[in-house]
Amino acid sequence: MANLYFPSRADIRTRVRFYIDEPIQANFLDSDINYSINESQQDVATEIDQVNEHYRVNPVPITIQLKANTQFYDLPDSFWKCSRLQDAQTGLPIDFTDINSQNDLFNSFPPLITGYAMGAFSAMIVGGTTTGQSGTSIGFTPIPTDATKSALMWYVPIIEDMDADDDTSAIPRQFYDLLAIQAAIDCLIKDQADTAQLERKYSRRIEQLKRTTRDRQQQNPKHVTRVSNSQGNGYLL
Repeated sequence: MANLYFPSRADIRTRVRFYIDEPIQANFLDSDINYSINESQQDVATEIDQVNEHYRVNPVPITIQLKANTQFYDLPDSFWKCSRLQDAQTGLPIDFTDINSQNDLFNSFPPLITGYAMGAFSAMIVGGTTTGQSGTSIGFTPIPTDATKSALMWYVPIIEDMDADDDTSAIPRQFYDLLAIQAAIDCLIKDQADTAQLERKYSRRIEQLKRTTRDRQQQNPKHVTRVSNSQGNGYLL
């Protein structure tokens, strides 16, 4: 019976060696190929995010517990892009913008913050953490004063590297070969070999991946709308 097989890192490395015509380790170390495979995976994940940044959203949100008189909060090391932010108590969305768009208008009206929970807040994503420049943090405007409130965040994670030979990639199965092709191109460039054919194959597959991702993004629910025009009343799908 046929089944869906997900190639491991070892399988992908074997595929790379097929493309570079080196079935047994000689000029290229397994460790070098493994590194190229993981770099290729990051490239493919970035291509997906550029077309549809909601495609890889972590389905489980993180909870950000607010602290009194604390504006910035460190985000997980895996954080890449914020997709949705909401008040954990009310479910109301919290706008997140860049640091230049923050507005301290409501700081002059503390009762409004209490009455409308976090609906009056906005948030910004900034590079660096509260302890240094490595990582990312989120800041709330105005500065929170109520430590009982919290926010939920859904985000796009940085795709995890394949550390072991039995690890599998998180990109869609039908595009696994992109990892092997790009890693093979890296090897052949180092060896100053001709990569034109592999680059053409990679370009064709990556465009197919982006079209597939974009189509999924465009599959929005259809609605029936009542309309009124010069031809009378009716319904539009």
